[in-house]
Amino acid sequence: MRDASGAITDFNVVEMNSVGANLIAQPMAALPRESQRGRFARHPELVSKHRAVTDTRGLIDEETVLHRPVLGPTWFHHQAVPVGDGVAVTLRDISRRKRDEHARLVASIVASSNDAIIAQSTSGIIESWNVGAERLYGYSAEEAIGQARTLAVPPDHVDPVVVLVDRLVRGERVEDCEAIRQRKDGSLIDVSIRLSPICDDAGAVTGVSAIARDITASKEAERRLKASLQEKEVLLEEVHHRVKNNLQVISSLLNIEAGRMTNPEAVTAFRKSQTRVRSIAAFHEGVYQASDLAHVDMARYIGDLLRGLRATYGLTGDGVSVTVDAASVALSADVAIPCGLIANELITNAFKHAFPGGHGTISVTFQRTDEHLVLRVADDGVGLPSSFDLTALDSLGLQLVQTLSEQIGGAVGVERRARGVAFSVKFTAANS
Repeated sequence: MRDASGAITDFNVVEMNSVGANLIAQPMAALPRESQRGRFARHPELVSKHRAVTDTRGLIDEETVLHRPVLGPTWFHHQAVPVGDGVAVTLRDISRRKRDEHARLVASIVASSNDAIIAQSTSGIIESWNVGAERLYGYSAEEAIGQARTLAVPPDHVDPVVVLVDRLVRGERVEDCEAIRQRKDGSLIDVSIRLSPICDDAGAVTGVSAIARDITASKEAERRLKASLQEKEVLLEEVHHRVKNNLQVISSLLNIEAGRMTNPEAVTAFRKSQTRVRSIAAFHEGVYQASDLAHVDMARYIGDLLRGLRATYGLTGDGVSVTVDAASVALSADVAIPCGLIANELITNAFKHAFPGGHGTISVTFQRTDEHLVLRVADDGVGLPSSFDLTALDSLGLQLVQTLSEQIGGAVGVERRARGVAFSVKFTAANS
């Protein structure tokens, strides 16, 4: 059939034998001896191929799959030659040969595979045992076939495969599992096992295939790595614990010496040194208690700093209150320690200088904004003197803030407010 432009759109069947009738699922009684339309409508791929034969006067000689309405995909040897304004078509069912070829291919793959491939019945009897299984477990096929599936399961071991096989038989999907197996010579090996159901034509599960791979070397390497990591974690925790204790000893010594001093300036210097040591000790406390020793939770770190400062200055909540709004951001040690020391200096300055009357509020925030992190310490105290110049400081504490900010690639900002002042440090932390 051709459209108005002369292009072929369909073919009429002029003659057809019984095989052709079965192919297009037409009953023999309904087969006419005259042309009818739409006989190939169920196989549009044939229409396109035969159109090419008619247009080019070429030939077709191929193996192809056609999807039959009842039987499903079927392999055919397909030949087509041009005849007048149509085509002569030969289709020969080669499905059995294709199935045999596929079966031989699968058997060859199974036989030559380095993995152990075993088939067992639903009752647990070994029905096939390839060369890979012989190499892995040490039993020949003659020794294994007909034996119970537990042939290579060590005595007194719970076998995870038992439960998985039961689930497969019930039609459930199962994940791969790992198990311990015993070779013929008595040695134990670790294996990874993939289970699949074996079904008959009706879809009923008649057996189970198991593909096993030796993972003994990788499991042993994993065990060694875990043992090594555990040993290093214990050592690292011990190092942090000792450092923290030593810093606490130093802080206590500074406190004792400050108590013996009569010079107010000397006492102040000792107290400042004590708070800086406490800041570093708080860092080690956080690292020691963290589940990930490579990162420090800044929210917890800042909280520890504040507790240490209150203990150092003997302040209570009745006088100066402190609010903290710190995001749970994890920083590496080389950023966390300078950041903690900056917070220590700014909070200490607020405690000491912002509230001559002994009452006020300090707010500490640590937040992420866009690609930056911002540490901000603000108070509602007396504010800064008019002569204050951040670029010309004689205060050791604020000089330390400037130096530490530069160390982490940050910039210090000062905001004079109607009541009090706010210091901020804005920086970028690539690993946060």
